[in-house]
Amino acid sequence: MPVGARLGKIAFGPFQLAGRAGCDASLALVPFPYWQVVKPGGAAEGTGMAGPHPPLPMQDVPAPPQPAVTVWYDGTCPLCLREIALMRRLDRGGRIGFIDLTPPDAACPVDRQLMLERFHARENGVLLSGAAAFAAMWRAIPALRPLGLAARQPAVLWLLERTYRAFLKIRPLLQELLR
Repeated sequence: MPVGARLGKIAFGPFQLAGRAGCDASLALVPFPYWQVVKPGGAAEGTGMAGPHPPLPMQDVPAPPQPAVTVWYDGTCPLCLREIALMRRLDRGGRIGFIDLTPPDAACPVDRQLMLERFHARENGVLLSGAAAFAAMWRAIPALRPLGLAARQPAVLWLLERTYRAFLKIRPLLQELLR
């Protein structure tokens, strides 16, 4: 739904379903006769019978919140898919946007090959790579936030980056084992 778009109302028999879209959606059933779709301008479709109740005024609906972190991943990598599946389960607040780099039309902020070689994330408009990208993703998930915050310490991030680089050396072998 575009920014500033309005949500129409749909009537089902004697009740109208009205509300706001988005993560904080609220819905209400209110008395309203006949099947009818009320467009944002107030015009009705359907039976053309508005009944005794005039259409309710439309309210502006705020745009859904943008993800706090955007993560790019290799959709052909079994390890990556398992990691992303776990992060999606943990991200109950929808604070992370996940982008699979497999489709040729996937949006890449830098060279696709570079994106596939290392893990990348964007946090607060800053593109991060490797352990820093993982730490940004962890900070967006409440259960992992303490680990992500600890990674802001240079010594912790240095250790995580060294571990990540070691992992990258054995990643192809692990991928073959999981295929």
